[in-house]
Amino acid sequence: MAANLKINLQDIVFRPKSEKLVHVLELAKPCIAQGEESPYLCVTAASDEELLWIYGTLEYPHFPEELISCFGSLDLFLTKEKDVKITYLITAEKITGVRYNINGVWLVKDLTVIDGKEAMQDNPRFDMHFEQVHTWEAFSTAAKYAFVRCVRELSKTTYGRDVEFVNFDNDFLRETGHFYITEDIMLTLKLCLQGLNCACFLGCV
Repeated sequence: MAANLKINLQDIVFRPKSEKLVHVLELAKPCIAQGEESPYLCVTAASDEELLWIYGTLEYPHFPEELISCFGSLDLFLTKEKDVKITYLITAEKITGVRYNINGVWLVKDLTVIDGKEAMQDNPRFDMHFEQVHTWEAFSTAAKYAFVRCVRELSKTTYGRDVEFVNFDNDFLRETGHFYITEDIMLTLKLCLQGLNCACFLGCV
């Protein structure tokens, strides 16, 4: 994920809400995406002070002008609870600049299950179970694993509980080691080794 994108999202979207942007997951663009629209799932951690939770569209006189211009009108309410949130956000390139559209906000404490769909194959799709099941497709399988590791860690540190994970490779749900090897390379190597093992097994039969 480009560092500039994360900085812009933090400054324009989340800092005015007293939220710290922890992780950004780039999603695969749906077929219905128009022009330069790009979808993301953003994981944020809120502070203990009074927070502004923005969802949909909002108008509020004390918000920075650049935020109002990006969002248009927004619904707003206050909460004092420290929460971890997952925000579904779409950026859209316009002639006048980039617009940031929030299409959904969920609390991690309400998340019961994350279904990775397939543990032994390269599959970027996954489901998140709240009151309803929401299906997503990450930009890559490695990006999917990085996202769920972040959600898992924040759920443990903030709420003292683990989210249930199904159809994931447990090795990749753990934190990576001290030696820096990109997750895409690690996942590719593992899939290649699994394929080689299958080929060797079939050759011995």
